[in-house]
Amino acid sequence: MQRQVKAGGRPFTEGITMEVDYAELALVGQVVTRQQGHVTAIRAYVMNTCGIPSGEMGLLLQAVYPLSAAAVSLGGRALRAVESVVEWGARATHDTVDAYLAADVAAHQDFSRVMAELGESLRSYPDPREIPPTLGGAQSRAASTYGEMPAWGGGEGLKNLFGGSLADAQEGVSGWRGGSVGVVERSDASSYLVLPHPGETFVDDLRRGAAPLLGSVDWLAEQLLGFSILEECITTPLSGDWQAIGSAAGGWSHAGRALREVAGNLSQLPEQVTTWQGRAADAFRATILTVSEAVVGLSAACDDVSGLLSAIGSVAQEACALIAQLLELIAEKLLRLALEASVPGVGGVVTGGDTLSGVREIRGWVTKINRALSLILDAIEGFADAREKLLPAVRVLEDLAEYVGQKTAGSVVS
Repeated sequence: MQRQVKAGGRPFTEGITMEVDYAELALVGQVVTRQQGHVTAIRAYVMNTCGIPSGEMGLLLQAVYPLSAAAVSLGGRALRAVESVVEWGARATHDTVDAYLAADVAAHQDFSRVMAELGESLRSYPDPREIPPTLGGAQSRAASTYGEMPAWGGGEGLKNLFGGSLADAQEGVSGWRGGSVGVVERSDASSYLVLPHPGETFVDDLRRGAAPLLGSVDWLAEQLLGFSILEECITTPLSGDWQAIGSAAGGWSHAGRALREVAGNLSQLPEQVTTWQGRAADAFRATILTVSEAVVGLSAACDDVSGLLSAIGSVAQEACALIAQLLELIAEKLLRLALEASVPGVGGVVTGGDTLSGVREIRGWVTKINRALSLILDAIEGFADAREKLLPAVRVLEDLAEYVGQKTAGSVVS
């Protein structure tokens, strides 16, 4: 039902003409309500998927863990703010319908009294909410192949750890702008919340390959160097689930994509709503576009966090390729020293000029391994920027949530 009223008092300002199609406005409310559901799903997805799980961790993953937890916490804060502002949008449309309907009912009652004085009776005012229109399904959703590629990786064991490239899983935001026919939901944002592809196993490959490679001569390294190469260069720094970094990177990327689809669905509404006019309509359009822009900002921050995690994975992949080569050199050198010195058994001491030269070589290779591990640590320290990427979006959304939280149904429809 479409109505146009010259407001003359109750709850409207005198002399302002407003127009609204109740069915159209009801569909707008349903679209916004769906976005609230999508945002709730995105928040649960971020909290459950985008972190690094606790458990056995080497020194490097121990450095990642608190940074990852902080990023997930900030993401949750931002998404709670999005939920509140989208909830406001849904409530505003429903409250607007109620307010407009109350004005229509009051006008109908006034007219009924006039007609009664003339001996005529009118039927009660029909409530358009009794048989609301039903919003159809979203016009698009994630492709069946979406999310199949990992966020980073591509190695094939120790011999090809550096052979792959980062997968580019980004696609254009579906259905933004143009060709609007009525009020519709352009995209099923939740369909992009797929299980992220885990990272590649090159760290696990390195650990598994190092044990048999050095296992028979690592005791000699302990005698010559004073420490176990397996322990110092592999187990202590690299223990833990490194695939979780790739999974978290993919999760942040998928969350960012889902948020862009939510923003696209919201940004379409002002051009889809063609009959709703007046101050209420103008206020709604301005606010919903502001919300959409803020959500786009959060989606970009999610992409940045994904990129920072991917950088850790990429650096770790390169470092592991180098470490694998150095471990082979170290193992060969240790084995040669053991054979040349004819060490009688465990506990034997190797001496001589060749041994000292070999030890210097091994120490040089260990130094290169430590430098490679330091590059991973540098990338992890760069991940501290995740907080700086997310915090501005959090502040904008929380300020917006506070602003819309101060609005009432009366102020929205006036």
